[in-house]
Amino acid sequence: MPSTPRYVTALVSALNFRSPQPELLHTLDDREWQRLLVFGDQMHLTIPLAQACNDHCPSWVRARVERNIADNAKRFQTIKTTYTEIADTLTRAGVDHLVLKGFTKAPEYAPDPRHRIQSDIDLFCLPETVFRARDALSALGFSAQHRLDDICEHLPPLHRKNAWQWRGNAYDPEMPLAIELHHSFWDYATARCGPEGVHDFWQRRVERRLEEISFSALCPIDSLGYVALNLLRDLLRGTGIVTGQVYELAWFLHRNSRNEEFWNSWTELHDGHCAGLNPLLLVLLRWGGYGRTRTAFGCMLVCWKPLPRGGRSFLTGCFREFSRLMPRSPAKCRIALQPRSPLRTGTVGTLSIYLPA
Repeated sequence: MPSTPRYVTALVSALNFRSPQPELLHTLDDREWQRLLVFGDQMHLTIPLAQACNDHCPSWVRARVERNIADNAKRFQTIKTTYTEIADTLTRAGVDHLVLKGFTKAPEYAPDPRHRIQSDIDLFCLPETVFRARDALSALGFSAQHRLDDICEHLPPLHRKNAWQWRGNAYDPEMPLAIELHHSFWDYATARCGPEGVHDFWQRRVERRLEEISFSALCPIDSLGYVALNLLRDLLRGTGIVTGQVYELAWFLHRNSRNEEFWNSWTELHDGHCAGLNPLLLVLLRWGGYGRTRTAFGCMLVCWKPLPRGGRSFLTGCFREFSRLMPRSPAKCRIALQPRSPLRTGTVGTLSIYLPA
């Protein structure tokens, strides 16, 4: 099995929350830095690295990231303008919606939306209004490039016609935005498992404001649950997880590890089947930590209460399905379930997870 490249080890070690090792960055030559930047762009970690370890980066790397941030700031302005246009259109069409992911992650999961890559705008509409939303957006020039999509939670992505071509810049402000209209928070039919309480997310939505735009979004408790479900979805499908998503999750949990008010609310809202999200967060972070005893980016974790029966069945179902699908996945993980052991959310005692080093 190939070893982890030095530049990947240096990147992840530098971003560790509790025991950062930015000195490893000084051991990289220019060629390794070039590879680190390509990897960082793909995993959405380039800007976080520069912000956390700017003094440890070569001057040409700092200049490159400054250009990236400037481009991304222009792109975010386009995102705000486009969203405002879309929101006004949906309001006139009588379609309620909420915004998923993207700029809604600021500031809880990312301090500034200009410092994270966003390639599309994700909106959730009720199933009975999602096609009305699609038809309304068609008047703005958005259309699907194909009819079918293997992702059942949303309609095929909508795009405006354009002549844009890839020029090697992941932060290109002219890169077209896709619009995804979601009608489900979780695809039970495809996943064959899942928490039942996600249907309540819509009822608990909140109104938010970010700079000059106002929008509906998931409440903070459900937002964390949806982040976990998104990572699980990618894991089950074997499509690969963008490490930046794990970093954002770790950043949030590290900063809120002692936020008793938040975790008390989490426990109250996510009981029963949704309680399976608790150990799911832990397992995902241990996976993201590239080992069985480390968490992703060294984040602090909260200790939860024992998991109720509904949560146990959800988590067991998820990982049984994961084991079924893993032969198709390049990760080649093996998961052994031991359902007789007492499952608690503060441990992974019932899950033996074997992953590449």
